[in-house]
Amino acid sequence: MVKCGFQARQKGYRYLREAVWIAYQEPEVLASVTKRLYPEVAKRFHTTDKQVERAIRNTIETAWNRGEQDTLKMFFQEIYGDGTIRPTNTEVIGKIVGFFRSGN
Repeated sequence: MVKCGFQARQKGYRYLREAVWIAYQEPEVLASVTKRLYPEVAKRFHTTDKQVERAIRNTIETAWNRGEQDTLKMFFQEIYGDGTIRPTNTEVIGKIVGFFRSGN
């Protein structure tokens, strides 16, 4: 994840990592991210689901703007397009979970 530009010092990185872990264990949470996934992450970090969503979005935005563009393009090829529109939180979480499920 660091190679894509996600910065471990950001709070959203920890939330994103936890969200990926939860979604890896329970893939069905990706169908209701705002109702199930964010509240679960928030509970684990003693914060609100809105703060979790915003911090993850900020982390993705930072990676998208400052990350290694070739790596992002390779990893998010079907989402990347011309690189001007960043993927949604759900797309990023789903893509990372898919990457780990495929054994890479």
